[in-house]
Amino acid sequence: HEMLERRELFAADLVGIARGANQILLNTDNDSAHEIDQSFGVAGDMHLAGDWNGTGHDNVGVVRNGADGFKHWYLDTNTDPLHEVEYLFGFNSDTPVVGDWDGVGGDNVGIVRNGRDGLLHWYLDTNGDPNFEVEYAFGLIGDTPVTGDWNGDGKTDVGVVRPGADGTLRWHMNWDNDVWPEDGYAFGLNGDRPVVGDWDGDGKDDVGAVRTNQWGFLNWYLNTDRDTAPERQIDFGARRDTPLVGKWDAPEFQASTSQLSFGSVGQNAGRPLQSFTITNDGNATLYIRLAEVPQGFELVTSPPKALAPGQSAPVTVAMKTNRAGKFSGSLAFHTNDGNEILAKFGLRGEVTSPPAATTSFTSPQQYQRGPATGDTCSATDLHLGQIGDTSSPVAVSAPMENSEPFVVFECDNPLGSFVDNGQVQVALASPKAVFESEGHAFAHQIGRADGDGWSVNVTDRPNQFLSYGPYAIDVSPGRRTALFSLQIDNNSADQSHILTIDVVDASSGRVLAQRQIHRNEFNGAFQYQAFSLSFDAAPGQRLEFRTLWHGGAYVKQDKVVIL
Repeated sequence: HEMLERRELFAADLVGIARGANQILLNTDNDSAHEIDQSFGVAGDMHLAGDWNGTGHDNVGVVRNGADGFKHWYLDTNTDPLHEVEYLFGFNSDTPVVGDWDGVGGDNVGIVRNGRDGLLHWYLDTNGDPNFEVEYAFGLIGDTPVTGDWNGDGKTDVGVVRPGADGTLRWHMNWDNDVWPEDGYAFGLNGDRPVVGDWDGDGKDDVGAVRTNQWGFLNWYLNTDRDTAPERQIDFGARRDTPLVGKWDAPEFQASTSQLSFGSVGQNAGRPLQSFTITNDGNATLYIRLAEVPQGFELVTSPPKALAPGQSAPVTVAMKTNRAGKFSGSLAFHTNDGNEILAKFGLRGEVTSPPAATTSFTSPQQYQRGPATGDTCSATDLHLGQIGDTSSPVAVSAPMENSEPFVVFECDNPLGSFVDNGQVQVALASPKAVFESEGHAFAHQIGRADGDGWSVNVTDRPNQFLSYGPYAIDVSPGRRTALFSLQIDNNSADQSHILTIDVVDASSGRVLAQRQIHRNEFNGAFQYQAFSLSFDAAPGQRLEFRTLWHGGAYVKQDKVVIL
C-alpha cells in the first residue's frame, strides 16, 4: 500500500459535487463540466470522499444519522449505487472527517466532537472497527474541522478554519498532534466553504474556498502557495451542492466520429472499409468489449481490450457485399466509462444488385405442373421452373392461368424459391397469406426488430420462440405449404440443431407439421432461404406458425408465406 500511495500521491486532486439526495457529479479535468455521473446515497445523508480500499483513487461515501444515536457510514468502492463497506462510528452530533491517519495507504474515518472544555476533540479510527485508536484536542468549538497532508509526509493531519474579525477565513494547521498549530494563514472570506486538496500534485495538500456567486453557481478558489490570493479558479456546481475533492478513477471514452457511411457499392465488389479512432482521455485504464456488430457489416480491426490513459487505437469496419440491400445499425462496445457504458457507432450503406437475368416460362414444356419433389413444396397449385446456376439475381415471369397471375417473391433468393445443388427452383404461385416477422402478426419471446425481419443472436436465451402466431383463421382449407424465410450468420461451423419450425392448431394444441433445421442445411451465410412445411388446413382453424431457436447462431426471419 505504501508504494502505491506514494505513486498516487503526486497526482493532483480533482473537484466534484454531490447534488440532491444521491446524484454525484465528478470532474476529471477541473473544467466547468462533469465527466462522471454516479448515484449514491439517500435524502438526509452527508456525502464525502476517500480512498476506502487503498487503490490510490477516491470514491464517495455517505454518513447517515441513525435512530440508535450513532453515525452509520456507507462507503462505495466500485462506483455503483450500492455500498461495499458499512460500520458504526461516532454519535449523531459529531462532525465526520476522513484521512490516512497512519500513512499506510487508504483512508479511514474519524469524528470531531465538541468538548466540555471548549475545545474540539478528534477521535480517529485506523483499523475499520467501531473504536478510535487516536484521540487529541485541537481547535475551538465553532471552528470548521479540515484534514490534509500539510507537510507531505504521507499522513493526513488535522486543522481548523475560523472566521476572522476582518472578514477573512483563518486557517490553523497541525501536524504533530498537539494543541498548537504549526502553520496558519488567511485565505477566503467568511461564509466560504473550506476545501482541501493537492491542487498542483506536489505531494502536499493545499487549501481552497468555495463561494456561491451572484447567479447561484459555485466558484472554487484554489491556493497552492499558502498566500492570500488564489492561483486557480474553477466554476463548477450550484448553490445547494456539496463540494467533494478526490483523485477520481475516471476512464473517458472518446471517438473521432459517431457515424460511418459506406455509400453505395455493387454486389460482390470486395469489402469497402471505413476506420475511426478511439482515445482514452481519462486518467484510468479504459476497458472495452464488443457488444454488437449489425447485420451486413463485420469488424476488421478491433480495439484493444484495455486502453491506457492517453492511448489511442484504430477501429476498422467492412461492409459485406455478398448480398444486395440497404444495411444500417449500430456497432456497439461495452466500456467502463460511466458516461459511455455502451458506446455506439452508426453504420449504413447500400449494396446494389447487378441487372437481373429474366427468364419467361411460356410453354408447358418449360415448367412442371403438380407436386414438387425433394425438399420443396408439394401444393398442387405450384409451378416449378428450373434455372441454371447463376450468381446474378433471377427475375421470372409466368403466364396467366384461369385469369389468375402467378407471383414470384424476392427474386434475388426468393421466398418461394429453393436453392439445391447450385440451381434455383422458383415457385410460381399466388400466396394465400403473408405474415411479416417484424410486424404485428407475430409475438416473440426473444430477439429484436432488425431491418426487414426479426433476429436473435448468440447472447439471447436459447430454447425460446423467435416468433409465434398469428392464430390465423382465414387460411383457405386444403393442402397448404408454409414457407419460413430464414437466414444464418454461419452455415459451415458444424451440423448443430439451430431451429425447429412447426405449424400448430392453436385451438387443440395439435402439431400439424414440424421440422428441425440444422446449420448445414443453409446454403449460405446472411442470405434468405425458404424452409417449407406442408400441412392440411381445416375450415376455421386457428393456425399458429412457430420458430423455436435453440441457440448457437445469429438467425433472422423475414416472413412466413402460406401457399
